[in-house]
Amino acid sequence: MTELIGLGAHRLVLDTRADRDAHDRRTLRQALGTRPSKTALTYEHLDSKSEPLLWLSDAIG
Repeated sequence: MTELIGLGAHRLVLDTRADRDAHDRRTLRQALGTRPSKTALTYEHLDSKSEPLLWLSDAIG
């Protein structure tokens, strides 16, 4: 997260896995600490079929 923020990232897309999404959100909140309001970074979970860049990991896997 620190590196993404340092690079000026604005969006983080994670492949949704219903049983792990809550864990991802907790981990991201913990990593961001008090910084979320001070960054332009947003994150979301999407099904890999709806986000073309997530297709890469499916194709490689």
